[in-house]
Amino acid sequence: MSLSESESRQIAESAMCRVLQTVVNSPVMALNTDDSRIPNNAIPCLEGSTSIYHHRLLCTVRLQVPQRFAEMAIGLLFDHGDSRASKIPASLDLVSELCNMVAGKVSEFWSSQGLICLIGIPTVRFNPDFKLDSGRNMEVGRTHWICAGHWLGLVIETE
Repeated sequence: MSLSESESRQIAESAMCRVLQTVVNSPVMALNTDDSRIPNNAIPCLEGSTSIYHHRLLCTVRLQVPQRFAEMAIGLLFDHGDSRASKIPASLDLVSELCNMVAGKVSEFWSSQGLICLIGIPTVRFNPDFKLDSGRNMEVGRTHWICAGHWLGLVIETE
């Protein structure tokens, strides 16, 4: 089983809008994948990843968030002072939770199809640029977003 590109975009749009508007209370705008505003240069990012499991499918959700966006969101949610170092652990937690929330929305879709899934534990890694390539032979739904002046990327991969 896999998601069609339109299903993937629809799920991504719903999830990203709900999650980001809740966290940063800022409008979220989807971009076309060929939009010239999507950065192709180095923007230090945190990339959250989690898997959704069912015996008939494996789905991976990967969310890419610029470090500056994560720090801004942490500043809005909590008082971490001015120290950037104090925001790093909280930024990792934020990206992990955002990824988990988006995966929850994707899992809701699979549940509506009769597949009860398990969601894995998110991992977060540093990504020195905005490239969000799969590199695997999977069906890929790729979306890009602008929220609070920052570019974000989301990939939903299904096997």
